[in-house]
Amino acid sequence: VFTEQGSGETYMISALAFILTAGVGNQELVHTMGYNKTVMQVRPLRHLVVYGQHLPDLWGHCIDGGKAVASITTHYDSSTGEKVWSIGGEIAEKGSTLFRESFIREGRTLVEKILRGVDFSDTTWGTFDALRAEEPNDNVLPSGVSIQHMGNVYVCFPFGRTQGSPLHRCYNKVAECLI
Repeated sequence: VFTEQGSGETYMISALAFILTAGVGNQELVHTMGYNKTVMQVRPLRHLVVYGQHLPDLWGHCIDGGKAVASITTHYDSSTGEKVWSIGGEIAEKGSTLFRESFIREGRTLVEKILRGVDFSDTTWGTFDALRAEEPNDNVLPSGVSIQHMGNVYVCFPFGRTQGSPLHRCYNKVAECLI
């Protein structure tokens, strides 16, 4: 049973299974469904953002010792059409503990070292903060997809673009439980 905020209307939704993949929103959904279990931990991230019309299209990971030091995805600013790189991975985990200016300086140094052939002279650097929701694990990085099962509710935390298609694996694991 869900009550819509604002109008106060109540809805009853039933299904064979509910698969929750709402990230930070999973906890509220679980409570709304009547479960008092803590299903997640939240860890702060600070991503680097690089704006530049002449940046190359790039979707990739710099892996060192099994860790994604930097994960770069290319996007486009909808208002200007300018290319925007979002840089996450281990660099984003460390970034949450640094002052913004220090993080940009250190992050830029790392990215320029990793991608020596890219011209960053006409780029603008910034950050954005995010929260990573994952299964409770004493603030240790999870090793893969996690699924918590409560009645007909499956709380999923797909993890890591470097591991293929985590959301697909999450659905496959739920399907195995239903068979």
